[in-house]
Formats: sequence, structure tokens, C-alpha cells
Amino acid sequence: MWHVFQSFRRHKVANAAAADHTEAGPIVELNPRELALLIAHASDRLMIFDLRHSGEVARQPAIIPDAFLTTNVDLFELMRWIPAETIVVFYAAEQIPRDCAIPVALSGETVTYVLKGGLRAWCEAGGPVAPVALHKEQAHSNS
Repeated sequence: MWHVFQSFRRHKVANAAAADHTEAGPIVELNPRELALLIAHASDRLMIFDLRHSGEVARQPAIIPDAFLTTNVDLFELMRWIPAETIVVFYAAEQIPRDCAIPVALSGETVTYVLKGGLRAWCEAGGPVAPVALHKEQAHSNS
């Protein structure tokens, strides 16, 4: 199955490179159906990151199951801990702005995608979501 995903990625990268000539390299997009396939067949190697800010999460308190909400996380620091050969997917409420600094400090063996249309497209395609609540950190007493 991994060979299918690798050839799929080569095709996506070639198409993105033809359309995007930025210095940072192509942003490889996948649609909700393709993400669903990754979740079904490569979940043990998959990490999904929700890039929405807290206001967006408050307006739509849902997340793709098992995704990491990054509202209070130093994403660039976190990227240093991503294991090689991990498949990383980023998404926002809709499209991730072209000028968004998506972490590129990943291992050369890490496969990175952006979910086209973001959480909106995922929901419209019938993708499952889980509730998410933003909580401020609270001090726990030992009493």
C-alpha cells in the first residue's frame, strides 16, 4: 500500500510544482477523500495538525478525529519531534493562506500535505469530526 501512496505523492508533487514556483517549494494538496484513504490505510504513520486559531475553533468546535490542535503550541518546535517517514497533514478552517509559514523543518523522509478546503471541505464531504473544547490551563491543587 505504501508504494501506492508514494506514486500518488510523486504525481501530486509534480502537479503542484508545475503550478507553484515559490522558493519554499510546492504545497501538495490532498482532498478529503484522499485524506480518508490515508486515515484508513496509514493511520499508524499519520499525524494531522489543525492550524486554526482559537477564534476559529470557538466558532466551529470540531476537529478531525486524532488531529492535534495547535492553537497554543509552538508548531516549529513540535516539528523537530516528528519521526522520519511520518505522513503529516495540515489543515485550517478553509484554505491555508499562501503566505502561511508551514513548518518546513521536517525530515526529508517526512511526507507533508495540506488538506484542500480545510475543515469545511472535510465536513462537506461527510468526514467524521470530534468535539473540541478550548480550556485555559488551570492550576491543580493537591488538597
